[in-house]
Amino acid sequence: MLVVKKISSWIRDRLTIYHIITAILQLFGAFVVAVISPFLLRQLLLPSLVEYTVPLHFNFETCREQLAGVCSFPTAVVDFSMENLKLSPGENYEISVEIILSESTIASNVGIFQAVVELVDPLNMKRTFRKSCFVNRHHSLIYRIVEGWWNLACQTLFFPVYFLGLLTMSDNRKLEVSFTNHLVDSDLENTALLYVQLQNRFIEVESGKLSFRIRFGLLRVFLHDYPIISSLLIIIFVYLMCLTGIALYWLLQALFGFFAYSNLSSIVPVDETNRLFVQPEVYTERAPSKV
Repeated sequence: MLVVKKISSWIRDRLTIYHIITAILQLFGAFVVAVISPFLLRQLLLPSLVEYTVPLHFNFETCREQLAGVCSFPTAVVDFSMENLKLSPGENYEISVEIILSESTIASNVGIFQAVVELVDPLNMKRTFRKSCFVNRHHSLIYRIVEGWWNLACQTLFFPVYFLGLLTMSDNRKLEVSFTNHLVDSDLENTALLYVQLQNRFIEVESGKLSFRIRFGLLRVFLHDYPIISSLLIIIFVYLMCLTGIALYWLLQALFGFFAYSNLSSIVPVDETNRLFVQPEVYTERAPSKV
């Protein structure tokens, strides 16, 4: 405790305007570094193109004998020669299809059907991916109660979070199908046409979209999907680290300065000490005696 009191007293005696200005500049620099750190981190870890989305327009063919009937599956075609697709190199992409079904489709209880995505290159080589989907309008009473309360909470209690896109409401008409996640950028850049087909003649689609999304790790998912929360956490973490570094800097400066001053003040040269205690010699001359 005595050493701490001595150090505190030594700091107060030697604190100048220069030290105060230096500390203020260091704190301001730490704040600037903390603010720009999320942007630098996102620039380093996230690619330029994370997700590429194109709208899907589903068409069908009518029957020749009965024009009111449907004789083909709903099919959407994407021409990549018109899209000018530019993906990030060296990344794995996932194909996903999101469709919004009509109310009549939900009410008719379509049930299970198959979604097909087919990629065709300029040489007419095809790659086909299939996945089963299920549309059911019959849900349990507990599910419908929870769904209603959740949607109400998103629109009232959690509206700020919902407005920022961190929460989503449940929608029975929305259907999302994810396909392979092992496509690289070269596979998609060599694609000339892409077909999306829903293999059920009674499905009515209001809108749809096709997405190519990079498969991320946990850190990059957090940075991309939650930009506000991740930026705030990064700013707080970096600022605390900078403050810790500044505190250590001033602590070491104070300790080294105090002990150096103590050593200098406690050392007294031996010659100077002896000189203090040596009595000056007095020479006296006697006058010669007269004979």
